[in-house]
Order: sequence, then C-alpha cells, then structure tokens
Amino acid sequence: MSTTNNNMEGKNQYKDCSPKDDGKVAEYLCEYHQCGIIDHKTISKLLQVDHDVIMETTVDHCHKALGLTGSGVTTKVTPDVTKQQLVLDAMAKDLTSRHGPRTIKETIVADTGILLTRYVAQNTS
Repeated sequence: MSTTNNNMEGKNQYKDCSPKDDGKVAEYLCEYHQCGIIDHKTISKLLQVDHDVIMETTVDHCHKALGLTGSGVTTKVTPDVTKQQLVLDAMAKDLTSRHGPRTIKETIVADTGILLTRYVAQNTS
C-alpha cells in the first residue's frame, strides 16, 4: 500500500462532472425523484439538457447518498397501514372509479412524492 498521494489537489479526472456534495445537484435529483423519474440514464440526460450538468455514474452514487430509493424498496419498507391509506386517499379522489393501478400510483407520487409499486399486496410474512 502506497503512502503517497498522487492527487494532492483532489481534482476529479472527470472535469465536467459536478462534485458529489453539490447542493444544486442534490436539489435537482430530489426534484426528479418527486416527479417519479428514477431511471439514472434519463436523469443524466435531463440534467444535461435542463441544467447543463454532466453526470452519469455519479447519479447512482448521489441517489444512494441522499437516500432516494425506487418503488420496490419503498414498498417493502413502508408499513402496510401507510400503503393502504395512500391508496385509499388516491382512490377517494377518483370520483368516477375509473382509475387503474398505474393512475393511482401516479396520483400517490404527485400528491406525496412516495414511490410505490403498481400492486401493493398485503405482506404475508
């Protein structure tokens, strides 16, 4: 193991990539997550087009650092009572009872920012 530091200034070799602790990037990532956009490639493209920020692999690292998770993880860790209440609240807004699982899911994301899977089954374990 070497004790020398070859990068004394700590500069990233990817000069166009924004640093991990950039508050603006974290804000943008949270905004996209709130809108239900969680695909890293899509987020990379949106960051470049909307905010002129070039990030690819770092998007995944920032998501983990910010604690932003996808719908599968959120569905597993959210208590059943909370999930049921979110679904019931979204269904209450559908006065004609014509919304399917995808629309209910989108309503929950729009209202609360919580990502759930389309089908929320009762935990049997």
